[in-house]
Amino acid sequence: MKNSASIMKSALWLMLLLVLPLQIIAASLGEVGKRLASLPGVSNVETLKSKHFQEKYVFFINQLLDAKDASKGNFEQRVILCHRGFDRPTVLVTEGYNANYGLREGYIEELSETFNTNIVLVEYRYFDKSMPTPCLWQYLTVENSLYDLHHVNQTLRTMYKGKWIATGISKGGQTTMFYRSYFPDDVDISVPYVAPLNRSVEDGRHEKFLQHKVSTKENHQLSQAGLTIGNERIVR
Repeated sequence: MKNSASIMKSALWLMLLLVLPLQIIAASLGEVGKRLASLPGVSNVETLKSKHFQEKYVFFINQLLDAKDASKGNFEQRVILCHRGFDRPTVLVTEGYNANYGLREGYIEELSETFNTNIVLVEYRYFDKSMPTPCLWQYLTVENSLYDLHHVNQTLRTMYKGKWIATGISKGGQTTMFYRSYFPDDVDISVPYVAPLNRSVEDGRHEKFLQHKVSTKENHQLSQAGLTIGNERIVR
């Protein structure tokens, strides 16, 4: 009997050790955080400070390495959520790189400030905290990154049912355009900023711009002659 009581006591302590941390985490989350943590594939929801939003969180969402072949495995992608209201539109920031800047307390996005929206900032796969382990580079494709955004959009639409706006800057702006072409019904508006549109792998326009528009006429002549400027060899 003593052995049984001892086993029961140990089991109860083990349950407390497992359950209490989850209760503490849940207690620290606001209404949005609790709803977020209950969504499928969402994990590690943490509260962030914000000067502009009622609630702000960083979390991870489970993604397929290969969007068309689940057998290839999964990875965790980092997302930042800035909440203003369930009845407000949502700006989906389509990054091209990491999302570290979104962690700052003063972070806000231009369209979100203008239209009083929520923000969902998605870190690009294979950058910073969104790096798969092991790192299999063959799955770092534009197409897979767009399926990442689609999955985030479809998951969070259960919370935010209003209008959605996709936006990004530079490579993130390219992502905005590609995303709209793949999933035109995911968002209502797309606003790419300074997004380069390459004609091919070797575009051809950059070389002419660098050769004739940048620096001085003297440097252009030196460059064409294949001479040295400073300590650098200029190759024609």
